[in-house]
Amino acid sequence: MVERRCIVTRETVDTSQLLRFVLGPDDQVVGDIKGKLPGRGVWVTARKTFIEQAIEKKLFPRAFKTKCQVSKTLPQEVDKQFEARCLNYLSLAKKTGAVITGFDKVTTALNKDNVALLLQASDGATDGQEKLERKFLHLGPADHVIKVFSCEQMSMAFGGTNVIHAAITRGTMAKNVLASTAKMLEYRT
Repeated sequence: MVERRCIVTRETVDTSQLLRFVLGPDDQVVGDIKGKLPGRGVWVTARKTFIEQAIEKKLFPRAFKTKCQVSKTLPQEVDKQFEARCLNYLSLAKKTGAVITGFDKVTTALNKDNVALLLQASDGATDGQEKLERKFLHLGPADHVIKVFSCEQMSMAFGGTNVIHAAITRGTMAKNVLASTAKMLEYRT
């Protein structure tokens, strides 16, 4: 367990609860959600509101001990990084054969009790979503129903058209999608 101190709360916590930021080549503060970019990092609690506070209170220059450029859109940029990471995991799940798309195919998979995650387009019709959710909730927990991506985003991630309903079968990919989505949703709170 590696611990670091949040520059906003001043609490020392495990890095899994924090976001790392580094200075880019142009002294621009950059979010490093994977924690792999080179350079000295500073840490902020993994919530959008804490990044906003760090910007407002001008904590990044103090933490880096140098002048730096901090974009006012940094919280949104980090959110986009989280979203891109989640969509990448969805795409990888499709490539491994762990994804089922389409109302009828998802219903069949639910009948076989092989579904770990149910994904529903946030802009899809509620009647079909409710039917699948009722069926899924007999098999899995409510936090395994993901309704944060649009039909367009899901279609792009899965390489299909008009993807409204999808499921991910049990296994590593389901765990990765669930973990990355949970982290993104936690960031947004």
